[in-house]
Amino acid sequence: MAYEFCKTGTFEKSSYHTFSKNNSNESQSIIGIMNYIYNIKTEYANRTTNTKPSIYTEFKPEKPQTTEQIFWSKNSFKRLLLQTYFQAYFVYNQKIHIVCEGKTDPLHFKIFMSTLDENTQNKFKFSYFNEEKLTIFQKELNIRSGTTNLSRFIEVYSTLFITERTDIKPTIILVDNDDAGNKVFNSACGRYNKTSIRNKIIIDTKEIEYAFICKNLYLLKLPEVIKNTCIEDMYDPSILSITLKGKYFCKDNNYDPRIYYGKIDFINNVIKKNVNRIDYENFSILFKALERINTFNLYKIFFE
Repeated sequence: MAYEFCKTGTFEKSSYHTFSKNNSNESQSIIGIMNYIYNIKTEYANRTTNTKPSIYTEFKPEKPQTTEQIFWSKNSFKRLLLQTYFQAYFVYNQKIHIVCEGKTDPLHFKIFMSTLDENTQNKFKFSYFNEEKLTIFQKELNIRSGTTNLSRFIEVYSTLFITERTDIKPTIILVDNDDAGNKVFNSACGRYNKTSIRNKIIIDTKEIEYAFICKNLYLLKLPEVIKNTCIEDMYDPSILSITLKGKYFCKDNNYDPRIYYGKIDFINNVIKKNVNRIDYENFSILFKALERINTFNLYKIFFE
């Protein structure tokens, strides 16, 4: 049942799993079934063995296992579970899926999308790997947030990808235009050196670097606004200079709260309260690049 879903995006439920419709193509349905089995197996293992369950819950940067090594160390059920999760969230999307570096990035894009027409809003889905609320997928593969973990996710992408369908939306990993983002590009293109293509999109005279990696996976950098551009640099300097109770905005995660305010306050008390006066030129350019990648993906589907 799960493997059929992975291959085709649809599956037939047995009489044990439904009392009504036998056919389903809803990802959440199969994920719910697999989660139920996973939880039963985990609870049984906890009750019948003295050792802790084989779940990677702590990231060890000194010598972490690769995601490939972790995946192949799992038993057959867990491998199928991970592949099912993967197809559900990164393959069978109804929208163009953009995976960001951190938790505040999707919030900026959602606010920008609220200024656009409904048709455009319904085209895109923004997400990130939540470090505070880990999914089973993240726990089992030891994937957290940040660029290092995006590279770990990319490493195992082709192994998890098993669909037979070609009519699928792209998954686009979006990184800052800095050294860390460049490392993600280099790592991905090195891992998939036989399929990856690195190039630039020109939008309104601005060059934006992107790469096709494999399958339906693409990488995209933020347009360069300043050296080492991050998401907050996409706003006009007049917005970045707004003070809150005498405090200045700080893009770093570590700052003196007596002098500065952080990213969450910037979103809630600056961006949300100034939506109508913000110049979204850089965001518009980025969205045109996302649309261009979607066109590339459609071209690949029809002509490969």
